[in-house]
Amino acid sequence: MDKWSEKLQERSKLERNLIVSVIVLGLLCFVFFVFLVAIRKGRDVCYSPQCIEASYHILSTIDQSIDPCQDFYKFTCGGFHKTTLATKKRSTLTDLQYHQTAKLNEILLETSNNTQNYSIAFENQKEFYKACLNTTFIEKNNDTGFLESIRQATGSWPLSHGFVEDLYWPEVMVKSKEKGLVHDFFLSVGIKKDERRNKVFLDVALPPKRSFEKKVFKEVNLEGILNIARTWGDPTLSATWELRETIKFARNLSKIIENAYSQTKNLTLTQQKTPISALKNVSFLKLHWLSFLKNITKQNYLKQDDVIVFSTGEEYLKELYYLIQSTSTKLWVNYIVILNIINDYEYLSSKVGEYVREVLNEPQKPKRSEVCYRKAIELFPHVAETEYIKRSLTKEKKNRIEKLIENVKEEIIHSVKDNAWMNLNDQKSSIEFLKNMKQAIGWTVNETQNDNFERLNMSSVSLIEIVHTVRRYYFDRTYDKIGSSGIDDILEDTMASVNAYYVHDLNILILPAPILYPPVYDPSRPQYLNYGSLGHIIGHELTHTFSNNLWNNDTRKKFEENAQCIVKDYEKFVTDIESTQKNGAETLRENLADLLGINLAYTAYQRWTDDHGVETQLPGLSYTPNQLFWIMASTYMCSDNNFDQKDTDSMDIHGVQNYRIAGAVMHSPYFSDDFLCPVDTPMNPGKKCKVYL
Repeated sequence: MDKWSEKLQERSKLERNLIVSVIVLGLLCFVFFVFLVAIRKGRDVCYSPQCIEASYHILSTIDQSIDPCQDFYKFTCGGFHKTTLATKKRSTLTDLQYHQTAKLNEILLETSNNTQNYSIAFENQKEFYKACLNTTFIEKNNDTGFLESIRQATGSWPLSHGFVEDLYWPEVMVKSKEKGLVHDFFLSVGIKKDERRNKVFLDVALPPKRSFEKKVFKEVNLEGILNIARTWGDPTLSATWELRETIKFARNLSKIIENAYSQTKNLTLTQQKTPISALKNVSFLKLHWLSFLKNITKQNYLKQDDVIVFSTGEEYLKELYYLIQSTSTKLWVNYIVILNIINDYEYLSSKVGEYVREVLNEPQKPKRSEVCYRKAIELFPHVAETEYIKRSLTKEKKNRIEKLIENVKEEIIHSVKDNAWMNLNDQKSSIEFLKNMKQAIGWTVNETQNDNFERLNMSSVSLIEIVHTVRRYYFDRTYDKIGSSGIDDILEDTMASVNAYYVHDLNILILPAPILYPPVYDPSRPQYLNYGSLGHIIGHELTHTFSNNLWNNDTRKKFEENAQCIVKDYEKFVTDIESTQKNGAETLRENLADLLGINLAYTAYQRWTDDHGVETQLPGLSYTPNQLFWIMASTYMCSDNNFDQKDTDSMDIHGVQNYRIAGAVMHSPYFSDDFLCPVDTPMNPGKKCKVYL
């Protein structure tokens, strides 16, 4: 629930009713106003709820006091910027993210007798969510499930129980993985994709950098950690000394890991690849690597000559070996157990949670419902999202989006054929590559892929045992990807994001479901709105199908000569802007996609109107359908002023926000005609950059 909703709940019932009444009355007045305006002007106007919603979006985003021929960016986003500080108005894309979160929460909470269409994974996720909310059962269990998992992995928690077995850390690592515990404490065994070969490799890597470690392993937290130990037993007389020494161990390990990251950060994937047999050279560990990797991954087909990624580096393992050799087993076992407590505390008893929050310096206890929702999404990745997509993406909606994509693709083909600097062979190869492009609208991977889950019995086991069971499933599923292309990972990782993607190595366009909602897309509203927003997004991504790798040297040289116009124009544009993105060459690829993408969508819409006729206008607005196309191609990109001009991440290859909007239209051959911009006005320069069109 966002801050506005929380503030609303603090009001009295009468106040809440009055606020709602004012909002409803305001909307009714708006509808009545636009109705009167339309009647007076005698225009053919669309009054559907979808059109009224679109009209409201535009009116609340644009600034009609700005001349669009002078500054189209300020015109399209000025209204948004004026209201952002006053009302905390969210951007279009942020709003869509909130919409998705609300829908996922609603799906998890719903009660229905019609569950036959639910996947086993989704049933488990819903049951987990309910079990997580059952704090009475969690308290009654008294963390016995967690302590039993720790006992089976490490023998005990020395700090709490005072003894430790003779242990070998690689064996503890395997046992921890089998119990669903943190097992990447000294070494991470995962997967890494070789993008150039489209193949997933087994990866022996450094432990992850955990943000909480520097907070936890400090002297000031001695009493807090000892309080956790007291919850489950009576710490020994030497417990305080042991904990101090454990903190020293944690700090020394952290330094070794940091140094190793610095030493290996510039190594290429090729340099990190090695056959398993070569790891025998790391002889000081006395580790039988093949057996170890088979045990932890359960991939019994592994052989000595199989190539893996060894990204840790031998120096790290040597430093680790010396550290472990000079450290009492009790201390490094204490370290492992503390990592697991911090990782799992939100599933444990309230007393443990209270002490952990004290250690983490997080005094405010979050709402249990918020914790359980977040954990349900984290623990069951892509499960509720898949259910959401199945419900929201109808066959008709998907067919219409496919048609929109095809129409924009046709415009690219026309553009390539008319291109003056691309030779015939390069034109053919570019067109062929585009025609072979795959597309993922919402979700295309088999939606029952998570049904390898066993149906979990939530009533007979503790919450933490459920968590560990699910983790084991995902650990094993990760290792099952070794040798695959990794395309499923790309689709899964993007399916719930409010964005669009083109993956060149796979030649696939990905349109995640959350972005296929108003104001970006709605099949039941005028198409100039859809071609303007989603069409522009599609055009932008499809422009990335063009690749220098497909062209000969002559075509590549001519392209680079033509593209210099955009490079110089961008650098001139951002001269007076406080931005980290001033390099026109670095932003060229995305700037070209913005420029070409919007023109492709525009010409695709013009061909659509040739077949279907001119559409009705929006209520309360005096803009033509063509003008509304340009407006909608820009308003979805409006965001906070600070982000637009100052805080663009230096790693982001997009240009600054105002150039993405203004730059795209000022170099368009069509925009100035629709807005009647005189030649040599800022948005209609006498000399335009022309690369593809």
